[in-house]
Amino acid sequence: MRTLLIAHKSEELVSVLTAMLNQQFCVVPCHDGETAVKLMRSLQPDYMILDIMLPLKDGFSVLEEAYWQAPKVVLATTDTASNYIIHNAIHKHIDYLFVSPTPPRMIITRLFDIIEQKSDLSNAIDAPPKTTADILLRLKIPAERDGFAQLRVGIPIYAADPAQRLSKELYPAIAKICGNGTGLQVEHSIRTAIKAGWEIGDPEIWDQYFPTSSNGIRKCPTNKMFISTLAAIINP
Repeated sequence: MRTLLIAHKSEELVSVLTAMLNQQFCVVPCHDGETAVKLMRSLQPDYMILDIMLPLKDGFSVLEEAYWQAPKVVLATTDTASNYIIHNAIHKHIDYLFVSPTPPRMIITRLFDIIEQKSDLSNAIDAPPKTTADILLRLKIPAERDGFAQLRVGIPIYAADPAQRLSKELYPAIAKICGNGTGLQVEHSIRTAIKAGWEIGDPEIWDQYFPTSSNGIRKCPTNKMFISTLAAIINP
């Protein structure tokens, strides 16, 4: 299942679009530009619905700062369609620019039209989650946390060499790649992210990967169990 990032200041529009699209995509919502940049870097979403007038960082700044993680399809909305905005929308390779207010159904229709034009619709929907990011999103691991990006990096590394030790080898390798902290800090960030997903995620989905013990007690998996289990099934 492909990932759709919706970065928009309108909580109502985000809520409506999420409800209408969450069966076809892994929908990740946010409401400000700084969070959008973090999510683009950690998730590398396939598609994006972007508000040019985002707070903290505007939509153009988001696309510029996360240039290498730019989605395949970007639809944008703007409150005003000045020559500056139109010029920048073309320059930033935005596929379609709406002037607000725009009915959610129109945005969705245009999104699927453009995906189809790019010959990607058949792979975009109804595909089982196989990649690391897909499964982490399915388990509700918060995508905005450092632990999400670290798990996304670390699980494929562990899959390539399951004999490696987490504390001595894997965590330091993740820290070096992600450039944020020490191995010990990586361990803590991953633990925090796993616990957060465990608390808010759907128990039935978690049980698909980490079945309840024979005595009926559900227990949050350890870092080692979580990483090793997903490493055995992902397609990095």
